[in-house]
Amino acid sequence: MRILTLTNWYPPHHFGGYELSCYDVMRRLEQRGHEVTVLCSAQRRGGVNDDDADAQHERHVHRDLELWIEDDVLVRPSFSRRLQIERHNQAVLRKVLERGTFDVVSVWHMGAMSVGLLTTIAERQLPVVYAVCDDWLIYVLSQDRWAGLFTGARWRRAAGRALHPLVRVPTVPPDLSQTGAFCFVSEFTRGCAQAMSQWSFPISTVVFSGIERAEFAPIPAPERRWRDRLLYVGRFDRRKGLETLIRAVALLPPT
Repeated sequence: MRILTLTNWYPPHHFGGYELSCYDVMRRLEQRGHEVTVLCSAQRRGGVNDDDADAQHERHVHRDLELWIEDDVLVRPSFSRRLQIERHNQAVLRKVLERGTFDVVSVWHMGAMSVGLLTTIAERQLPVVYAVCDDWLIYVLSQDRWAGLFTGARWRRAAGRALHPLVRVPTVPPDLSQTGAFCFVSEFTRGCAQAMSQWSFPISTVVFSGIERAEFAPIPAPERRWRDRLLYVGRFDRRKGLETLIRAVALLPPT
């Protein structure tokens, strides 16, 4: 099977678990004989050595897309610059699509990405499977500095439809819930997307993040007694709920 994977960051340039999960799945698909092509952003993370990437796998990774974020801050470019970025991203996608026929498109993290890429994929009637591991469906349009111009009020959508023949790139974003099947990492994540985004996701399921038992072998159950010791694994990000964790630990009874 030929798989096109679309995501924002991709290891070794990444922020955390979402990107690492994508990388792990793509490598395992390759090991099973599938042909994987990854299309992601050109952004590099400081202090990351490109030599850390697997040379064989990297041959199939195209780091050419521009994001709507620079130095971890959302940009607000001029209208002409927004159009330039959107045209660039569309050209990158078309170039990849013209290289061959893909059986399926695997969409991972679209935060700060051009949603118009999904419009083009949908217009080509390619099967799409979304792997949704955070709340990007809720904030993706607010971060897209091009599609965001044509969402919300009715007059914005009307302006986008009128402008489309002139700019020759997608303007008004599609109903994403009609473009493919959605695999949410948890029922909570799916519920948040249904309640707080503008889409309903009629074709969706919950697929938990898998654990490779060969790499994480079970250990005997420890003695169940609180020892005033807690390990947090992850980056310091307000969305991770660290403040809640700290407050909860303070409420625990003394040992």
